Amino acid sequence: MPAFEQDSMLDELVDTPGLIDYLFPDKSLPLPSAALVDVMFSSFRFFDLAEDYLHSVTLTSSLKSWNAGERKLAKFLNILGDELVGICAKANVHLKSRPRRWHSKDHAFGLVAGSLFESKVGAQDERNPELILLEDDVPPATCKWSQVLVHGEMHHKKETTPKTASQRLANGAQEVFFSQDGRRFHIGVSFTAYDIRLHVFDRAGLVGSRSFNLRQQPSKFLHCVAGLLLADFSAIGYDPSITRTPDDRRFITIDGKEYELLEPVFVNEDIWGRGTLCWRGHRDGVDYAIKDVWALFQSDQDHSEADILRRASGVEGMAQIVADEVVQIDGKDDSTANIRGVLETTIKKCSQKVLDWVKTLEVRVHRRIVTTPFGRELSHFSSKKELLSVFIDAIAAHERLVHKGILHRDISYGNILLYRPPAEAAETMEEEQEPSLEKASKVGGQKGLLIDLDFATFMDEQRKEPNDKEPIGTTPFIAVELLMGLAGEETRHEPRHDLESFFYVLLWMCWNFAGPNNTPRVDFDITQTKIQAMMLGSKDHSMGTRKHLYMTNRLNNDVLFQIAVLENFAPYFEDLKPCVKKLRQRIFTEPNDSARVFADISHQEFIDILKETRDTLPDEKAAGKKGRCIMIPNQKRRRDSDSESESDGTGGQRRKLRPRAGASRFIVSEEI
Repeated sequence: MPAFEQDSMLDELVDTPGLIDYLFPDKSLPLPSAALVDVMFSSFRFFDLAEDYLHSVTLTSSLKSWNAGERKLAKFLNILGDELVGICAKANVHLKSRPRRWHSKDHAFGLVAGSLFESKVGAQDERNPELILLEDDVPPATCKWSQVLVHGEMHHKKETTPKTASQRLANGAQEVFFSQDGRRFHIGVSFTAYDIRLHVFDRAGLVGSRSFNLRQQPSKFLHCVAGLLLADFSAIGYDPSITRTPDDRRFITIDGKEYELLEPVFVNEDIWGRGTLCWRGHRDGVDYAIKDVWALFQSDQDHSEADILRRASGVEGMAQIVADEVVQIDGKDDSTANIRGVLETTIKKCSQKVLDWVKTLEVRVHRRIVTTPFGRELSHFSSKKELLSVFIDAIAAHERLVHKGILHRDISYGNILLYRPPAEAAETMEEEQEPSLEKASKVGGQKGLLIDLDFATFMDEQRKEPNDKEPIGTTPFIAVELLMGLAGEETRHEPRHDLESFFYVLLWMCWNFAGPNNTPRVDFDITQTKIQAMMLGSKDHSMGTRKHLYMTNRLNNDVLFQIAVLENFAPYFEDLKPCVKKLRQRIFTEPNDSARVFADISHQEFIDILKETRDTLPDEKAAGKKGRCIMIPNQKRRRDSDSESESDGTGGQRRKLRPRAGASRFIVSEEI
């Protein structure tokens, strides 16, 4: 009978029949799997080698000498691989990819972060797997996670439950997703002396194969080995819609137009969720922002981000949509439902309970959106005057959205960017190489750009929906009322809550950066301050309570505001303290009527306070050296069991409106 468990953050579907055939169909291999297996059985000492390997591993297992067992397993798999390559060569069949080889941990490979960003998901010794599959020309001693094709773990027989295996493999899968921006899924392999099982990690959770025995199912074992070593790269999780030229340039086609991928600018590190990835793309001399996301499947009544962006067309200061599409793989919409559909086609006597459960699993659809202009992180401001001008631009854009009936609902550090208008873009290189007083202090140099309508809603439709049980947005920047539910059942995300979020973003800048041009503070750790409790806590209500305590404009709270908020400002932002005090007084003034906690602040009032401060600031000379790109300190992530969440690079999490019934794990038993 099927068994359900509720102790995993991933929806797990394990012991799935037919998964090997789904992953490695004959079209993915240089020769049909049956042909490869027949030749191996008839002209190769497969069974003798298998018995030698099993005998040696049994001995090393009893002696607890696992390094020797890993080495023997890697050697055995590579011997099989060499023979499979030889069979293809004798048949005059070209391989679909470069040769691959397994390497064991005793080769002293020291995996480090890939080429995208610094690793944020764990210490190196905790993430090193026992076996890795690399392309033949990659030296294991210096390899990176960005070069790992597949990874594996060995287990004692008594430990090899699907749950144990998947938990150990999930660490490596997380590193792969974070280090490789061309992944649709990742395969981890669990080995015992006799059995092998594949674990496929994707954005909706985990799908695991049935365990098959080397002695009892040698054909299945060889099919699996051939797939891992010989199948084309799309079969082991790489995105075939991204094409690569001989000189290592990469291209994708969206809505019939080809874009070159110049660099990734944001990669979400979590396995489960939207898996948001952003590239700087280029076409016809223009840079574009290309967003790649695994969005929840939407009904006809739901609106995608592209739908909302289309209504926002023409809004000054808002990213403008250029193109969007659902990614196509083999002529089908790329979706996490495809691999899970293998159940319906392979289980002939599947119970209705199983099929009903599968239908409750999350379905995520692979989408891409192209927007313009391409912006840079807010930290790349060149002066305080420019920073405040950028906030003014973004707040004005937010007001224009509201006038169009759109509420953003995720104002955060990562969603306010800088961009240079076309007339000034030609001067960018000269300005960066030779900063001048005039350019640095000029109001209107770089402009503010509001992006990301993932969590936005049409305001007229929001009023017809039930109130949100969970606050929506990125944790450090969510308004007090939403965190605490202070207005009771009438609490609904309103424009004033987004304006409060702008205030928190300004504070975030003053705390975490030492100056312009992406200069982080090196002597400051936000997690070691009182700020931690109100911005990066683990529970909504406690964070809201602490924010309310520090921010509320009451006499006895002024000291707390001074200690917790103002005294943590970087010295560079000292002359923004009067501005912050005025904003705090206006935003957190308690209204005469008790229907809500704080009175409304209008967009224009917020802008006027920023303008007043900006116009009194002295000019400053821009630094001559650009700071390096960083991610904000404290990368801890948390995920609620009943809401979709995603890290955004600030140490916070983003929460989606859609409720989630709790992650579950399902085992398709041998009985069905």
